[in-house]
Amino acid sequence: MPVFLTLRDAEGNGLATAMLPPRGRNDPSFKIIVVGPENRDPYPDHGEAIRKLGEHFGLSLDRSRCYPYR
Repeated sequence: MPVFLTLRDAEGNGLATAMLPPRGRNDPSFKIIVVGPENRDPYPDHGEAIRKLGEHFGLSLDRSRCYPYR
């Protein structure tokens, strides 16, 4: 089962939602997805927080790999 996480601001508003591999562990066959509200690109405004989330799990969450709508 994938792990779903949402980065939120101080008021609880969603900034970005990430779908990570089961148990948050690296799985080359799993397509990681990171999107913002309404499937917008969260990277311009929240790229640093997304990078930190990836570091926490030992995953690379770079935009070219994780944002599905180019």
